[in-house]
Amino acid sequence: MNKEKLMSDLWLEYKKTSDIKLLIEACNNAPFFGNPEMGKEIAKILAKNIK
Repeated sequence: MNKEKLMSDLWLEYKKTSDIKLLIEACNNAPFFGNPEMGKEIAKILAKNIK
């Protein structure tokens, strides 16, 4: 699956469910303009806030 489709699918599903795990997956897969470590750091912060 290409990244654009993946991001679209994750976002649509997140809007339906508000499942933070979907945002974490998006962050882990987003290139962040050549800085993928930024996405991984955001994903770690989000994961700490899952109840």
